[in-house]
Amino acid sequence: PVSRKAFAVSAECPDSGKSYGITVDPLPDGTLRLVWAFMIDRAKARREGFASQHVHGSVVFDENYNGCPYCGARGFYICSGCGAMVCYKGESVVTCPACGRQAGTRDSDEFDLKGGGY
Repeated sequence: PVSRKAFAVSAECPDSGKSYGITVDPLPDGTLRLVWAFMIDRAKARREGFASQHVHGSVVFDENYNGCPYCGARGFYICSGCGAMVCYKGESVVTCPACGRQAGTRDSDEFDLKGGGY
């Protein structure tokens, strides 16, 4: 179960070229818990406001988090160019499927996420 404060964010899968949604449930300490990933059409995600809310915090994965519904990746990176959340499988250099920016990766303890309607 998720709290009433749960919301969804959209993410990009570079392997499939498709978007998907992730349910995010803010915990009482401010940590953002990634609960479940699900297929969703890019246009529907926009209509439902998946980018209308901006949050910042540490991220943890729920024990049942399933990963990307297309490639199975459980990790992600946030593009430094456009802010997209993108599947990550340990690459040292990535190319964002949303904006085409190529960059090196680094670990982070906190993230900015854009989300909304759920």
